Amino acid sequence: MASSAFPVRLSQEDRRSTTSASTCGAGSRTVVAVSSYLTSRAIRPTATSLLSYFVMSAIISPMGVVSGAISTHYEISITAATASFSYLTTGVLVGSFLSMLVNPLLGSRRITSMSAIMLMASLIALRWIDTPSLLPTAFFIIGASCGLLLATSAIVITGVYREHHRPSALLATDSFYSFAGFAVVPVAGWVIAQSMHWTSVYLIAFVATLLLGAIALATEYPPEPDTSDDLSEQSLRWPIAVYLVGSTLFVYIVSFVWIYAWAPVYASSELGVSADVAGILVGRFFLGLFIGQLAVFFLALRLDVQLILGVIGGAAVLCTIGLWASKSVGLLGVALFSLGVVTGGFLKLLIAFGTGLVAKPTSRLIGFYMFCTAFGSSIAPLAGARVVEASDAHFALVLVTAGYVTTCILLASAFRITRVTSR
Repeated sequence: MASSAFPVRLSQEDRRSTTSASTCGAGSRTVVAVSSYLTSRAIRPTATSLLSYFVMSAIISPMGVVSGAISTHYEISITAATASFSYLTTGVLVGSFLSMLVNPLLGSRRITSMSAIMLMASLIALRWIDTPSLLPTAFFIIGASCGLLLATSAIVITGVYREHHRPSALLATDSFYSFAGFAVVPVAGWVIAQSMHWTSVYLIAFVATLLLGAIALATEYPPEPDTSDDLSEQSLRWPIAVYLVGSTLFVYIVSFVWIYAWAPVYASSELGVSADVAGILVGRFFLGLFIGQLAVFFLALRLDVQLILGVIGGAAVLCTIGLWASKSVGLLGVALFSLGVVTGGFLKLLIAFGTGLVAKPTSRLIGFYMFCTAFGSSIAPLAGARVVEASDAHFALVLVTAGYVTTCILLASAFRITRVTSR
């Protein structure tokens, strides 16, 4: 009975009956009614997926703002405080990997509910940690919970929406990620400026997680993918373009994390702004992302995905130059906002392009892309801290430009191979 609730899981008998029903007027009305029913059944799973990305952003986006407060609270260096977030992002990596193993066994509803409970408990525990030696453990558990939520959300979105609407659905998750960054980071800057406890920054994430868990408990999720296809000979032989997309995701996400991790540090150390102003600057970046994703949301329904990705990639390289070339707060704010607008939707469009490289995107393929993304985010804080220790935040932003250039090269290679193999 559950399988009839979602359009992509209709049985062969359902498809035949739908086809025959659509040949007459009464049948057409039946199809419309069924489509409306299917859409209503997809609302709750979609809502939990969107909230999962909101929660992740509400936790990771204030990293550059809250690092200073962590440094002061525990009397450690700013680079050590930022590097501690690598345990959080490593947890995301582990959670994404675990999702590939436990999702077929437990199902999306149980994983989402259990992850939400574990995340809330970890956020509460974070408030009472008095020694920096316990931060890695807490951050790791928080990251693992988020990784399970994000990977499960990607699987749910892929299961609920057909290929034509999938890019826009995935872009919607990115919009919630960006909206959280836009809303939470300035609040985080204000919280730190008011000398409140640094964990108060995560109150919004806690409330959103509580809502997410409540919805998940009352949600009927789409049936799990047929995992037997994941081990078939055909699904195990991915084209080389799949691995190029995975590499592109890795390089892009490292560069992306460095933007909101080190731009506020650069603004504070080089331009002399306060924590609340630095938070507003990063908030502009996420506001730009949100606006760009809204635009790409509609463009993806009308234009070729490869065309959009190519234009975004080239424009993003130019915009990243403004990050390290800006010598005033105003110019840095414009550069961050412009880069956000340009790169809005790039990540999920890239994943949507990657899922179209095989005849049937399996949970294993989706897990691979999420793993590459999580791997990039897991090493980004630690790698960035090492770069800043050896030089400064300005050089880290210069490397962002290099990362975006590499992203474009890898993406162009994937496009070329796809065109050659399709002939």
